[in-house]
Amino acid sequence: GEPVVAGATLMTPTALGALVALAVLLALGATGGGDAERGKIWLVFDLNGTLTSTSKANKQSGHFKIRPNLSALKRLQDSGLFRLALWSSAKRYTIEGVLPDVESLAGVQFERILHRDHTLPAGGDNGLQENPTEFDTVKPLQAYFGDLSRVIIIDDTRKSYLGEEPNLVHVPTWDGHDQDDNVLVRLTDALIHTFTNNRREDVRRLTTGLELRVCSRTTVNRPPPMVAL
Repeated sequence: GEPVVAGATLMTPTALGALVALAVLLALGATGGGDAERGKIWLVFDLNGTLTSTSKANKQSGHFKIRPNLSALKRLQDSGLFRLALWSSAKRYTIEGVLPDVESLAGVQFERILHRDHTLPAGGDNGLQENPTEFDTVKPLQAYFGDLSRVIIIDDTRKSYLGEEPNLVHVPTWDGHDQDDNVLVRLTDALIHTFTNNRREDVRRLTTGLELRVCSRTTVNRPPPMVAL
């Protein structure tokens, strides 16, 4: 199916050839938006395990839980520094089922929404795994967002970005249980603090520092260690 994109429709890779489609998408990704928008940094969020629970809280009802503090994303959009996108390896209907709740609770509207049809298989020439499953995919960032110096992907897995690892800010997985989780607050604080004074910097120089700031503290209050008497 076609990608869900606010205000535009991007071409979906088809049997005409992934390379041709990706070349077209690269041109679209690099030129989309006005001058003011092109100066902003793309923040591309994964869905399952990043913004929602890793699996459905109730398989019968088909509902995912929403990660605590999702409203922090509104600060990112309001800062004027970033453009927000969503990219999940899930199928389109899965994303469409949870998207209204995610956007409502976050108070934002994602400019670009991509799903499994916009990924590449993890096996073969992409070489991530010898025996990949249908869920093991590669997300080719440059093909959809153009200039990699202006793109950050936020994901709870590292395996989907072959050759584009410097664009990743890896965050702890949320399984739907920890209601005291504050990863999205720390992520938002780190992003705004970092790019308020470095808005023209190549983001790939700063992602490691961002990841350290997000993951340096536990998200769960833990009891103090016992001291032997």
